[in-house]
Amino acid sequence: MTNDMLPVRKLLSTVCAGLALTGFPATTWFVDLANGNDAAAMVDTTGTTAFKTIQAAVDNAAEGDTVMVGPGVYDTGATYIGGAPTGQGGITRCRVVIDKTLTLVGAGRDKTFIVGASDPDGNADGCGDNAIRCIGIAGTAGADTVIQGFTICDGRTSDGANIGTEVANRSRIGGGVFSWNDDGCTVVDCTLRNCGAVLAGAAYRAVLARCKIFDNLTYVQNTTCTNWPMGSATRYCKHYW
Repeated sequence: MTNDMLPVRKLLSTVCAGLALTGFPATTWFVDLANGNDAAAMVDTTGTTAFKTIQAAVDNAAEGDTVMVGPGVYDTGATYIGGAPTGQGGITRCRVVIDKTLTLVGAGRDKTFIVGASDPDGNADGCGDNAIRCIGIAGTAGADTVIQGFTICDGRTSDGANIGTEVANRSRIGGGVFSWNDDGCTVVDCTLRNCGAVLAGAAYRAVLARCKIFDNLTYVQNTTCTNWPMGSATRYCKHYW
């Protein structure tokens, strides 16, 4: 075993240990974009009664559960982190908010897409108060929360121009993945592309394993910086391959 492989193996061991501590897999939930029904979905082991949206499945899941997400482009819905614009994620809403320890598994980065949105009335990079992040992490979610097998793309944040400093800081960070908690989350086998924010366009506070990260934007002091080394793509993240 080469020294280059040690970080990856250590990461995977940590993830497995964390999953064991949360009782993985306690319950498995399914999401089927084409045939799911948020109103009628039930827990089952076959996926025959699935949710239509990722957020509905996450909301119904308990600590330690697993959510299996089928192929498709998930580009609807907008939820505040903490349920309000003054919450942990500020005024920027998210396609998916995860507020508990769980495992979110897509069908593969080439099949399952979580797609944010630019603000049509925002700045030149699409950042503005009506922008939508891809994924927000808060509540009891932390490093044992695993996101695997997605393309996370086109997310944007507020530009922070019209709100107070404290809320602005939370609103304008992490267009792809934003974590309020210090220990972040774990993102595995994902692609993060074309996301934008004032800081950390792709991800803020996460462990990133075997992830492809490209074409992300940071809007800093009225200057667009493409994958600028000081936090454009990621900030407070650990990278393993």
